[in-house]
Amino acid sequence: MDNLLYRSPVPGVAVILLDAAKIALVKRIGSDKWSIPCGCIEYGESFVNAAVREVKEEIGIDSEPLKIINVASNIWSSNSSMANIGSSVAVVILSKPLSLELIADGVEVSDAKWFDITDKLPELEFDADKYITGKIKENLLSQSEISGILLSERQTSFTQI
Repeated sequence: MDNLLYRSPVPGVAVILLDAAKIALVKRIGSDKWSIPCGCIEYGESFVNAAVREVKEEIGIDSEPLKIINVASNIWSSNSSMANIGSSVAVVILSKPLSLELIADGVEVSDAKWFDITDKLPELEFDADKYITGKIKENLLSQSEISGILLSERQTSFTQI
């Protein structure tokens, strides 16, 4: 039997932190564009715990994941800052910030700020971020609820024995 080599996408999370119409965005080290806080899910970690951890690591605040609002596949070109990953599948989670003082970690993130999502946002690095922030803006402007799967009503992690 030949050895098979599978190249699989890296699982990740992207976290939409909203406070009324304000959204938290980060500027990654080495980039002049902004993005939604995001990162890889570590081995043995649930996507919910990864969302909480990534927000705490990147911008220093605690958060409460509320719902899954999207899942996105990303394929990174060689000129992307994410080229080393190749491709990812990210669970996009709407979370409630438990504090508002953002502090960039200085390791992955050089800056973090709140922006009014109903205004023109700064240039975003990733197409998936442009798409999801556009959808959230539409919801807020039409005063409709952001749809998704409530995490409080779902079991999000399973252990098989």
